[in-house]
Amino acid sequence: MRPRWSLVTLLLGCARGDLRGADDGREVQVQAAPAPLTATEEAALRAAIARRDPLYWRLRGKQGPRCEAWQLEPDADDPDRGQLVHVDGALRLSFRYQLAEGLLRLHAPLRERESIAPNGAVSVSGLSLPCVFSGMSLTPADPAAPRRLVLASHERWFLGADQCAAAGPDELPQPAVPGELHPVGCASALADPGTRDRAELPATGPAARVLHASRRLYWLRRHDGASRCEAWQHEPGDAPDRGFLRRSDRDEHGRRSIVYGYALVGESLTLLGPNEFRTVRGKTGPAELASTRGCLLTRPLALVYDALQVGDERWYLNRGACERARAAGTVPQPDPSCGP
Repeated sequence: MRPRWSLVTLLLGCARGDLRGADDGREVQVQAAPAPLTATEEAALRAAIARRDPLYWRLRGKQGPRCEAWQLEPDADDPDRGQLVHVDGALRLSFRYQLAEGLLRLHAPLRERESIAPNGAVSVSGLSLPCVFSGMSLTPADPAAPRRLVLASHERWFLGADQCAAAGPDELPQPAVPGELHPVGCASALADPGTRDRAELPATGPAARVLHASRRLYWLRRHDGASRCEAWQHEPGDAPDRGFLRRSDRDEHGRRSIVYGYALVGESLTLLGPNEFRTVRGKTGPAELASTRGCLLTRPLALVYDALQVGDERWYLNRGACERARAAGTVPQPDPSCGP
């Protein structure tokens, strides 16, 4: 089963607020999984916008959660639109925001970096990152039937620093906390420290060349109490530094494909995904279900003897290398993910 990439394109467009159809022109019915803000919550958010208060993003990391302040900068002519900005030394991160229909939407993730040349001249380089987010699309086989699109939210933002620090747990399910916001859209694009800090350089080194030439990679995983080597099909993209990793299997709901996109930057790799595609039986026949979990993860990439070292884990170049690692007691890693 091959995924239809137009569904992912549609999801990304809707996260930006563009609610037009994909390539087939069918009607799109859009809803958001997080409940709209109550009148009291929306009034509190509008008051924060008027005062240009910060919002606090509860970011997850290996050392535990931390609360990061993002400054609200409303547009002068329309306070329902504007920017959310975080400055960390020479790094400036931002989203465009929109408050509409009781939801806070974040889009257009941007990273700007200030640098100083030897002659003292100051320059700023900007990088627009892909809009990655959580959502689901259901496309009936009947071309006249509308496509259903649900925008989800897993990032936790707060109106106050104390509310952010006291919130918990960060695992699912997450109970509602006073002052908590769940924006829909692209917040996950800037959740990973490695993605924030990555150097914008051409892909270099033997690891990039080996990955581009590979047909399969093997990930050591543990499921149902047993470790096994999972084969991921490698599909080069439209450029040597881009491509896809795909695995097809069957679970209790039937066959599915799981897909990650990737980009090679300098001596690192950035993963986009995971995205899942499956065929389900609808009321009027088969339907295509596409779901995506917002993530942009950047990890160092290096070539070792029989594998690619990607951050803390290895992607094995052949099944034999993976099986030897399994027999030697190598601890399986969880699938790459941005949240609980």
